[in-house]
Amino acid sequence: MKSSFLFLPFLICSHCAFSQGAWVPKADFGGIARQWAVGFSIGNKGYIGTGGKNSSTKYKDFWEYNPTTDTWTQKADFGGTARWKAVGFANGAKGYIGTGHDAASANKQDFWEYSPSNNTWTQKANFGGVGRRLASGFSINGKGYIGCGLDAGSVNLKDFWEYDTTANVWTKKADFGGVARNGARGLSINGKGYIGTGTNVSGSAKYQDFWEYDPLANTWIEKAKYGGTGRYNATAFTIGLKGYIGLGWDGSTKLDFWEYYPPYDIWTQVANFTGPSRDRAVGFTIGKKGYAGTGFESVLTKDFREYTPPAPLNYYWVGGAGNWNDNINHWSGTSGGTPSHAQPPTSTDNVIFDVNSFTGPGQIVTVPVGTWYCDDIQFLDITKNPVMTGSGAIIIQ
Repeated sequence: MKSSFLFLPFLICSHCAFSQGAWVPKADFGGIARQWAVGFSIGNKGYIGTGGKNSSTKYKDFWEYNPTTDTWTQKADFGGTARWKAVGFANGAKGYIGTGHDAASANKQDFWEYSPSNNTWTQKANFGGVGRRLASGFSINGKGYIGCGLDAGSVNLKDFWEYDTTANVWTKKADFGGVARNGARGLSINGKGYIGTGTNVSGSAKYQDFWEYDPLANTWIEKAKYGGTGRYNATAFTIGLKGYIGLGWDGSTKLDFWEYYPPYDIWTQVANFTGPSRDRAVGFTIGKKGYAGTGFESVLTKDFREYTPPAPLNYYWVGGAGNWNDNINHWSGTSGGTPSHAQPPTSTDNVIFDVNSFTGPGQIVTVPVGTWYCDDIQFLDITKNPVMTGSGAIIIQ
């Protein structure tokens, strides 16, 4: 049968992402068990280093994880003094570690760059703010960001700094939008930064608020609260257009993980971490997989697990004319079925228009103002010549 669909002006672009899934155990971290280590990924390799056993025993060893062979290889020790509670992130082909707390219980301000191509560490300009521990960080488009944390007097901070990896310069930016805190989690998604969860100085508060940073406008906007209980010392990573935060401490160690989808500003619970519950663990992303490991339960841990999102869901359009964002009346899990999806398609979902999508000729699917996402669009045996129009953008992954 002939398939046809008339498109009136709106935008179709391309990008990438993923959603729920399952955890599987991988090879244990190559070093000894530890807490408050740092992790990041560069290319198709992951890295974990620093951390500690307790307040007097800190580490500076540094390890590379190869997901293809599921093996760990020890690399050059971190260039600074041994420490825990530091911040790490990657930008392009380089990794960065700075701040933290050393074996003398001194807050650190030094900042170091790791080059995997020659396995060397190079000291860079000191972090622009005061030395601190338990800060939050992420990277966006060639810039690194660090903020919040505890200063040497155990006072919570909310200042926020940008690092230009090319110029080797730190610049103070707008203070974090929430209250001062430590033990919060930072991540970046599609050109925006996010910081959420965390605690006060005493650890009695378990924050649940979640904030978005726009580096172009230098502004913070509060977003939907974290989907789990308020907590601190959680673990975070990003896969495509979705962020993930889990584990941590809310009065007890946690197993749950939650997925954040910025276009809809919603949190969805995903598969629980399958190892022992814990806080103070490390997380990073390689490709379309998330990884988490090390940390503290009742003992120090070194196990390491991989998170794989599920296959995309099918979103069949049903009910004829309507708006793209009307999941109540128009998106079903089956061809011609009853609308059943709790939200419009996301960046990991397949959209399907077929012979059961329209009840008459020339019916209009309207794409509202905004940006809408899907993994794929299929047009199967459409004979009623429907029209798709609107001022919104659909980004096909």
